[in-house]
Amino acid sequence: MSQIGIVVGLIAESDCLKEIGRAGLASVRCAGADARRAYALASDLAGEGCVALASIGVAGGLDPSLCSGDVVLADGIAGTGGVLRTNAVWHARAHTFLQGRTRLIVGTIAGAEAAVGAAETKRRIHRETGAVAIDMESLAVGTAAQALGLPFLAIRVIADTANHRMPAWLPGIIDEAGAVRPAAFCRGVLKRPQDVADIIRLAAANRQALVSLRRVAAFLGAGLGFL
Repeated sequence: MSQIGIVVGLIAESDCLKEIGRAGLASVRCAGADARRAYALASDLAGEGCVALASIGVAGGLDPSLCSGDVVLADGIAGTGGVLRTNAVWHARAHTFLQGRTRLIVGTIAGAEAAVGAAETKRRIHRETGAVAIDMESLAVGTAAQALGLPFLAIRVIADTANHRMPAWLPGIIDEAGAVRPAAFCRGVLKRPQDVADIIRLAAANRQALVSLRRVAAFLGAGLGFL
C-alpha cells in the first residue's frame, strides 16, 4: 500500500514522477488541471490508505525574479481564507534533500481555480498575496489534507515566468486526463495565429521546467523526504 499520495495537474508531470511511483511508496494521480478534481483525488488517495499528501508539478511564476526551472518549496498556500501552511517537519526534510542541488526558493504559492496567463494579473496577485508562484492543484490538495488531518507538502517548478503571456484559450486544450487535445490546439492556433510566438516561448519554458522536475524527483527519492 502506498503511503504518500501525490496529485499533479498534467500527464507530463506524472511522467516525471514515474520512478517514484514504481518504488511503491507513493501513488500519483493526475487532476487534468482542475482544482475540484484535485481535491477529490486527494481525498480518494487518503481513502486508499495514504498517510500524507503532496502537490508536485509545474507552476506559473509571480515573482519577476524567478526563472523557468526554478524550484519552489512552498511554506504555505494562499487562498481566499488565508494561508494554509505545509507540514513543517516534511518541509524541512525536503529542504535538506534539495538545498544546494537546484535553484531552490522557499515561499508561498497562490492557489487558483483557473489558469492565470496575463502578466498584469500575475503582478497583481504577487502584490496582493506575496506569493511567488501560482498553480491550480496545491490549494485543493492542501485543503483536503487539512480536512483529513494529514501532513501536506507542495513543490512546484516554475514554467511560465511572471513576464510570460499565456493565450487565454490555451488552458482549454487540456483534457480530464491531463493530456493535450491536439484538435483543440490546432483550432486555437488557426483562430489566433498571432499567439504562436507566445506558445513557442511557453513550450520552451515548460520543457525546462519538466527537466528540473525530473531532477527534483530524483533528489527527493521514493519517500519524498517523508519516509
